[in-house]
Amino acid sequence: MERESLTAEGFEPSTRSLSETDSIQATRSLGETTSLMPRFEVEAREVEAPATLGERAAAFLFDYLFGMTFVLAYQVLLILMHVRETFPSLMVQSALLFFAAWVFNLFGLGGRNGPTVGKRIMGLAVLGTDGLPAGKIKLVMRGTLGYGVSALFLGLGFLSILWNPEGRSWHDRIFDTRVVKNQRT
Repeated sequence: MERESLTAEGFEPSTRSLSETDSIQATRSLGETTSLMPRFEVEAREVEAPATLGERAAAFLFDYLFGMTFVLAYQVLLILMHVRETFPSLMVQSALLFFAAWVFNLFGLGGRNGPTVGKRIMGLAVLGTDGLPAGKIKLVMRGTLGYGVSALFLGLGFLSILWNPEGRSWHDRIFDTRVVKNQRT
């Protein structure tokens, strides 16, 4: 099959033949464009219900308690070992330990769809807006930097779940994710 291409002078016949992989479109005699790309049927997925603010807050509380367990255990260990730390030093160490436990909860314990300890208990999952599981790096960035952005302006980013029709917070919109009630657990 030969293809005619439009140039400045008019139609110019081409001696090159088309193959399926050669071109994405072919031009018919009347100027209609036809795609040569194969058509794929996409299976429709059920849209899972978004998690409510209360469910998300409860999951966050469980995640917070998970992190604080490590901090409390560390401080008890210091007391039992009779280690005397100054208050500012102890606060910095505790904050770093809490942050490490938080990242471990997100990255180490969270699978591909983000079931941290709190989300597992509450039956929630973090998915991309396409309905596929969010990647681990995206989950860590969402759970650290994204939470920081949502906490700005007195937590307005978290509260935006209430008036967003999709139930998404600022960190969900920044990282293109959504928290849903997980039907698979």
